[in-house]
Amino acid sequence: MSNIRRDSEEYRKGVSAFVSFADNDMKNKMSKYIWCPCPGYKNEKMFKKSSWVHSHLVRREFMEKYKWWSNNGKQ
Repeated sequence: MSNIRRDSEEYRKGVSAFVSFADNDMKNKMSKYIWCPCPGYKNEKMFKKSSWVHSHLVRREFMEKYKWWSNNGKQ
């Protein structure tokens, strides 16, 4: 995702797909929170609403070198 411009349709679709996957994973784990991989929170802050994570990723993009889902969901 780091090579894709944030204002592109491809980036927005990628963010939506990521957040949808993260939201489903959160529900499957019966968790109430989703980790935010934006540069400001670096997967160290949780939110109750996936829409907040979506907003952060559109405005701030993903943290540097974030490539795989395995970086998310650490609890």
